[in-house]
Amino acid sequence: MGTAPKEKPTADFYSTMKELNAIGNSLNQIAKVANSKDFINVKAYEENVRKLNGFIIEIGKAAFTPERRGDKWLLQEFGL
Repeated sequence: MGTAPKEKPTADFYSTMKELNAIGNSLNQIAKVANSKDFINVKAYEENVRKLNGFIIEIGKAAFTPERRGDKWLLQEFGL
């Protein structure tokens, strides 16, 4: 089985990723301040940061991971 690269993501994808990364950075900064003042539920906050980071990774995988294609595709695509 072979793989085929995906098309380059749109500008919207990169804009969304930039925004998500900015949100993540902001959350980390807020967490540092809030943790030092001890006025938030740190456990819940960290869980939300973990979810955000997982979301960013999944978006990246969806955009850049090549799709698997079977032997039938290879035969048709390359005339093998």
